[in-house]
Amino acid sequence: MRLVAPSETGRTHLLGQLAADMESRGFTVFHVTGRRSFRDQQYVALREAGLVQLRGAQSESDIGDELLQSVAPAAHPVLLIDDAEHLDLTSAYLLEQLRSRRDTPTVVVAPPFVMLDDHGRAASHKIRTTARLELEPLGYAQISLLAQRVLGAPAQPEVIARVLTMSSGITGIAVAILRSAAREQHIVEQENGWALNANALWNVHLRTTVEQMIRHLSVPELRALHALALSESVTTERFRDLARDELLGLTKQGLLTTFAGANGDTHVAPRPSLIIDYFQEMPIDSRYYEALSLLRELEDPAAKDRALTRTNGMVARAKTFDRTHNRGTGSARFHRTETAHLLARSAREWRREPSVPTAVAYLDLLLDTDTYAQSATRVFANPIPRGADPLSIRLGMHELFWATQAHPEEARERIEAILASETDETALAAYSAFTAYLVFSRYGMEPWVLGWWERAAKLRDGFSRSIHHFIGVITGRITKPLPGDTLDPAFDIQTFLVNVANTVLRFREASPDVYEQELHAEFDASRAGTDNRRITVSTYFLAQQQAATFRDLLATETVNVTLALGTPNQGYAVYFVAQLRWAAYLHYRHGEPDLARSVLVETERYPEFYGPLPAMDPAFGEAIHLLLEDDLDAAVALLLRTSEQCHAIELSDAAWTYAAVAFTEQPSDTVFAQLQRVGADSGYGSQPLMDLVRGALHGDAALLRNVQHLALDAEIATAITLLDAVCRQRQRDVPGASDPFSEQLAATMHELRALLASGLTIVATEVGVERQEAHLTKREREVTMLAATMQNREIADRLSLSVRTVENHLARAMKKLEVNSRSELSSRMALAGSA
Repeated sequence: MRLVAPSETGRTHLLGQLAADMESRGFTVFHVTGRRSFRDQQYVALREAGLVQLRGAQSESDIGDELLQSVAPAAHPVLLIDDAEHLDLTSAYLLEQLRSRRDTPTVVVAPPFVMLDDHGRAASHKIRTTARLELEPLGYAQISLLAQRVLGAPAQPEVIARVLTMSSGITGIAVAILRSAAREQHIVEQENGWALNANALWNVHLRTTVEQMIRHLSVPELRALHALALSESVTTERFRDLARDELLGLTKQGLLTTFAGANGDTHVAPRPSLIIDYFQEMPIDSRYYEALSLLRELEDPAAKDRALTRTNGMVARAKTFDRTHNRGTGSARFHRTETAHLLARSAREWRREPSVPTAVAYLDLLLDTDTYAQSATRVFANPIPRGADPLSIRLGMHELFWATQAHPEEARERIEAILASETDETALAAYSAFTAYLVFSRYGMEPWVLGWWERAAKLRDGFSRSIHHFIGVITGRITKPLPGDTLDPAFDIQTFLVNVANTVLRFREASPDVYEQELHAEFDASRAGTDNRRITVSTYFLAQQQAATFRDLLATETVNVTLALGTPNQGYAVYFVAQLRWAAYLHYRHGEPDLARSVLVETERYPEFYGPLPAMDPAFGEAIHLLLEDDLDAAVALLLRTSEQCHAIELSDAAWTYAAVAFTEQPSDTVFAQLQRVGADSGYGSQPLMDLVRGALHGDAALLRNVQHLALDAEIATAITLLDAVCRQRQRDVPGASDPFSEQLAATMHELRALLASGLTIVATEVGVERQEAHLTKREREVTMLAATMQNREIADRLSLSVRTVENHLARAMKKLEVNSRSELSSRMALAGSA
């Protein structure tokens, strides 16, 4: 029998399974494999199969006799010949003689005739067969069965759909995807089968799988395949006109597939689809531009648009690759060099012609250096007349900020003088709002800030609205987000502060999982760009969330993204310094005191940077230093004082965080009292949560029953954190001894984690189906609504997408809505629509 299949199918999976099955039934299997590198060397395949020994000079007839003698003693011999196209011609002839003389059952595996070169055709067809079987790609049900065999347990529908999409139904590829995904924990075994544990199944091990398929391609063929992967598919006729030889070569090697387009034309695409992932996950380099240049020559607008749309993502990956694999040295060095060049030029222009535009340009660049306070002094030594235009207002804000950094002890007097000298109402409103922000960042809701905040409620300028909202959110006086369309686009600081405030609101109100997903999306998007402020702020919030849930190593890696940027812009350095403190604390927690001290020393370069959010108070750094000196009592006492001070000036998030860190280090009634005091005003410490933690401290036997009183996701996540601290303290107090209550604590935390994972708890702002449906992207909603009445190909044609993209949207929607079938998905969307 001749099995006609892509080489990957037979080589990696099929014949091995067939051999095992036949041997279990009493057959003696002789497995011969052709190798491309030895196709011109006689008898190598026979020797590797153990059929001949090649002792000295032997004629062809001698080798044939030895071959017959090797098989003769076997009971029920069977020949399995894999990659027959790579046999040397003499070995192929001798195997045919063996088959015909002994009437030996033979299975020959080779690619389709059109994929073979002259040698391959001659070798594979020397062995005659009476039957032929074309191996078709696996379908959904077959992939499901394959997954169960490979993984030892069933896989959930979304996993099957992803594997089917990536492998294009090729057995060997599907096996490689399943095994590597399990190894890298992109899929994990749960009670109801293997489930997705990552956004994608692609992983580094699959690079080898693809590279084995494309290793024999010529440079032009590789370029053509790369181009097809970027665009996902191209009109066949247009691509043939542009790269005819490459198209034929790729088709011959089984690396392409064709399908009908919506307009009656045909499209060509890489096969398996894993090849698309391979090229799209590669960092941008000269090969990418070579492939893109080929697409630019196409007369296929849709393909070019898809590839060019992907260009931004490819460039983004290149920047992310630099930060991940090169520790940011590529982009950081470029940024430093570019800044130094621009700074020198702007300094010359300011000295040559001191004016508002040249001064602002110079000061903006100085913010990226450590010498801002010193160098800006020369600018403000000779005041420049300014008006109420945006550049003048920016210059005035620079002077206000400079006063807090260069002369912190005289900052109040200098700021009051600047405000008293301003006569323009627009400028005065902006300066007053910015002053309120600076004072609030240092002193919280002190009387002057409170007076301004109450007056600002009636003001409508962008500065007053954004800073009024920021202060109101941080103090808990405002609980709704502020839309960005009410701000002045000429001042990005307004948008920046509103985004920070809205992120704080999401932390307080959203499910921890949803909040973290949003942070990851912002984190990934920020790393793809060049806005270091966005990177720094997104890593601040994400690392804080990870650290709060005891994922120290993950939080450290997140913080490292910011640390790789080097010297921060002074305008948002407080977020950078806060992350230095978090990094030092995490290193301390992880038993790395030397690393913690080295990071903590860096914070001493920024003594006058304060902020209203957690870890932005230098006292937190001092507490970490005490922990490193093994002075736990002093560190906890400092954290409690700082928490109480923050509480007094309405910095509720910071007050809660410092109290929670103190409780983490020293769970006790004293620390719990402060935690309860700040929690009551901040909203973090609900009565059910506090009752649960108090019970954990006092060994309450009814602890597990108290879990049912927690209703919010945020409460449960916090409870897990605080109970873990109590559990670890009990283990330290009674090392190695049996402690029944510690077991009860562990059972309670297990119950909490299960409850959080079940989705049966409430999110503060949204509930039920409507909440879940709101988490779908616009495109996912479009695809899922159409899926009720249309097939994937019809959806793809309607929305001008590829079938693979439609499948991915449906898979993601099924995961988000926690359904296992297309019918359930349609029902859920219908229910959400009626709601």
